[in-house]
Amino acid sequence: MVEEYIKQHSFLNDIFDGSVNSIRVITIKKNDDYVVLNAYLKTGRKITKGVDNFTKGGLSINIDLETGILKKGRTHFKYGDEEYKSHPDTGFRFYDKKLPFFTEVKKLALAAHKFFSMFNMVGWDIALTEKGPVIIEGNRTPSFFGFQVHEGLKSKLIDTVFYKKE
Repeated sequence: MVEEYIKQHSFLNDIFDGSVNSIRVITIKKNDDYVVLNAYLKTGRKITKGVDNFTKGGLSINIDLETGILKKGRTHFKYGDEEYKSHPDTGFRFYDKKLPFFTEVKKLALAAHKFFSMFNMVGWDIALTEKGPVIIEGNRTPSFFGFQVHEGLKSKLIDTVFYKKE
């Protein structure tokens, strides 16, 4: 398999340059519209050996959906369930910093979901380059582990699907 090389945005390199750090965005089909349910930044660590996977020891950094501002990061329970405001390997303080191109990330995820309208929910992994966001992949059965460490999603999912007004 041959894939295009992704040179990630300098902001993400500053956080951790040993992996392509990506944004996991969950989109939901609601009637004939599409909604962003939640998003978090996945970053690698030295122990993840080149990947940003949360269940392999990477960080899940919560993102404020309205502003794109990064909040606290957490590790998976298998890796201590620790909370961070700075990356544990680089010391880069990500807490309260604004993620570049976050509005464009959400727009890209929503536009992509329209091409896969047969799925009610998709988890998008989106990388950031200096020119903007690029999709790495879409997962039709995305894991919620990286979200659940920050907040429960059950009530947010129910509110979004059944009650939230457009």
